Amino acid sequence: MLLGASATWRATERWRSREEFLQYYGNIPFRVTEVHHAFGKPRKVELPLRLYVDEAERVGADFPFYIFERELTGDRACLLEDFEAPLYFRDDLYNLTEKTRAMYPQYRYCIIGVERTGSNLHVDPAYTSAWNTLLCGFKRWVLFPPGTSDEYRKAIGADALYDSHGSVKPPACWWLEKLPELRETGAAERLGMIEVVQRPGETIFVPYGWWHAVVNVGFTVAVGQNLLSPDTLEYTWSEIASDWRDWAPQFAALIRQHRPDVQLPVIACALLQSGTRCQACGVHVPERGYSCSQCSGLGIQDLHNGFCSVQCSETQWPEHATLHTVKPFPPKHITVAIVAGQGRCLLATTSVAPADIVLCEEPSACGNNCLECCKAVEDASDTALLQRVCALTAPEDDELLEESQAIFDKLPCADRKPHTLRVLQVLANNAINPGGHASLYALYEWSCLMPHSCRPNCVGAFQQSSWCVTAVRPVDRGQVLCWNYNLGTHELALNTSRRRALLLERRGFWCQCHRCANEADTLRSFRCLQCEGVALHEISCNSGSGQDSFRCCECKSVLDQTQVERAEAEERAVFFAMQDIHESTDLTTKNSQAASWNSCLQRALQCLGPWHALTGQCAIETALFALRAGEVASQNLVSAAEAFLASPSMAGVEPFCSQTLANFADAAAKGGLKHMCTEFAQRALPVFAIVKGQDNEQVQ
Repeated sequence: MLLGASATWRATERWRSREEFLQYYGNIPFRVTEVHHAFGKPRKVELPLRLYVDEAERVGADFPFYIFERELTGDRACLLEDFEAPLYFRDDLYNLTEKTRAMYPQYRYCIIGVERTGSNLHVDPAYTSAWNTLLCGFKRWVLFPPGTSDEYRKAIGADALYDSHGSVKPPACWWLEKLPELRETGAAERLGMIEVVQRPGETIFVPYGWWHAVVNVGFTVAVGQNLLSPDTLEYTWSEIASDWRDWAPQFAALIRQHRPDVQLPVIACALLQSGTRCQACGVHVPERGYSCSQCSGLGIQDLHNGFCSVQCSETQWPEHATLHTVKPFPPKHITVAIVAGQGRCLLATTSVAPADIVLCEEPSACGNNCLECCKAVEDASDTALLQRVCALTAPEDDELLEESQAIFDKLPCADRKPHTLRVLQVLANNAINPGGHASLYALYEWSCLMPHSCRPNCVGAFQQSSWCVTAVRPVDRGQVLCWNYNLGTHELALNTSRRRALLLERRGFWCQCHRCANEADTLRSFRCLQCEGVALHEISCNSGSGQDSFRCCECKSVLDQTQVERAEAEERAVFFAMQDIHESTDLTTKNSQAASWNSCLQRALQCLGPWHALTGQCAIETALFALRAGEVASQNLVSAAEAFLASPSMAGVEPFCSQTLANFADAAAKGGLKHMCTEFAQRALPVFAIVKGQDNEQVQ
C-alpha cells in the first residue's frame, strides 16, 4: 500500500466526495454493466452519472450496477486530466508501440460504485500487475498468492462464483460465505491470505498472478491501471509464449529493439533466434526466407536461419557474424545463441532432466602447459581453430593478463606471431586442467561458451581426457546451460557480496548471474536492533556501489545504513574467525577445535542471528567437531541447527551445497539431532549422487 501517490492530482479535490464528484461530472454518461446471467451476455448501457448514483442508492439491490469504465474518451476524456500513473508504475511494456498497445488497449479505468458493489475473486488478465488509487469511500480487499490448480482454486473459493442457475453471485456472497469459513478453519493463514481496508488517498499494488476480490463500503470512486512490468518478464514469459505463439517472437523483438536495457528471459531469446521469425525485426519469415548459409554449414541452423529481407540481414550481420566462429556441429541436446548481456551461450534444444549428460567433449588442443597448448592451436590441422580460439573471451583479471604477457615476453622473437598473445590470454581464461594431470592444459570449445552462475544447472567432470557436462537441475528447452567457475561448495553458500568479491578476486568479473543480480539474498540476514527479530536481505545490489536493504520480519522496520555497516563489520569478523580456525596450527586437539567452533557459533548467533549462512555453517562445523570429540550436541547447537533448517536461508542451499548438507546430515544423525537427519539427507542425496558419479543406493 502506497501513501501520497495521488497528492498532486487534481482528482484529490474533485473526486474526494460524492457531492463534489457529481458537481463536476454528474452529467457525463458512463457505461453501466448489468448483472451477468447464465443466458446471454450482460448488457451495457450508458447513463448520466447522477442518474446512476441516485437510482443505485435508491434501489439498494444485493448486486447493484457497477461502473468499471475503461473507455476514457469523448465526454469522459476530461477525467484523464485529473490523474497520472504514479512514478513507480509508468514502465509498461505494452506501451512500446501502437502494435503492442493494441494487444491490451483498455488498460486504464475509472471505477465508481455504491454500497456492496465490487468484484469477485479473480486474477488480472494479459499477464499484468495492477495499481488502484482510491479517492473517495472505502474498499475492502482480500488477496491470495498465485496458484492455478483446481485444488487451490477450490480452497480459496474461486470455484464457487456461480449459483445453481449459472448466474454470477454478488461479490458480497464470497465475503459472507467463504471468508468466515477460511478464518474458522485456519485456512486463511495457511493459504497466505491478506486482508486490508483501503482508505482515500491510498494506492494498492496487486502483483502479477495474485488472486483478489473487492467489496465497496459506501460510495466509492477509484482509478487504476494494468501494466506489464519488465521486472515480471521472468515469470510471465512462459505463459506469453504458450498463449500467444504467433505474437510472442514479435513481442520479444520489439522489446529488444525499443528497450535494449530490458533483460529478456532465455526462452524469449531463443524465440528471437527461431527460424520462423526474422532475427532482426521478429516478423514471420517465409519458407524461402533469407537464411544464413554459413550457419547451416555449422549445423546450427535450427535456431539461426532466417531474415525477412536483405536489409534486416545486413542490419543484424555484425552481431550474427560472431556465431560463425564456433566449433561446428554441436551435440544434439545443445545449440549456440546470442543472449543479451552474456554474448554467445549454449542453449538446450530439448528439456533435460537431472543426471542427463548434455555434453561430452574431446579437447580441441592440449599440452603440458599453456605455451604448449598455444602451439597446438597454432599448428592444428583444423585451419579454422585459430580463428575460433581468438573469438573466445580473454580474462578481465589483471593478474591473468600479466601472466599471459610474461609468457609471451619470454618467447623468442621468431616464435611471436600476431595472434600468439591473444591465444595465450584466451587459454588463461578458458583452458581446463584434466584431473590427474597436474601440468596438462586442455581447451574444450563448447564448454567455453557456458557462463558462470551462482545457481548452476550443470556440473562438469572428466572421463579420462573427455570433459562431460551433466545437468544437476531440470533444464527447459531454450534455457542457458551454466556452471560454477571457481567457487567451492561452501563458498556458493555465502551471501551475494562475498561470492561476488571472490569471483572478482579470482576471475576479475563482477558476477551478474540471475541469483546475484535479481534475487533477494536469503542467505544473508542480520539482527534487528529494535525488536531482536531477523532483518532479512531484500534486494540484491546490482553494482559495486549499490546499497543493500534489510527489513525486519517481525516489526517491518528497515535497518539504516549505520546499522548495516556495523552488522557487515561483524559479518566480516565472524568470517575471518572461521578462516582462522580452519588454518590454525595451535588447535591440536579435537576438544579445542570444538570449543573454538562453539565460541564462533555463539558470536554468529549474537551478531548475525539464526538465519545467516555463516551461522548455519558454524552450526555444521560445531556439530561435526562435537561428534568427533565424542560429545552429545548441546542445546545451543540443537537450537541453532533447528533455526537454520527452518529458515528461508535453506531455500538458497540448493544442489551445489550437497556436500555440506551431507555433512550436516551425518552430524545430525550421530550428534543428537537424529530428527533432522532425514530432511538433510533427502535434500543432499539426489545431486550428491550425480556429482560423485554413484547411484543413490551406494550413497545412502
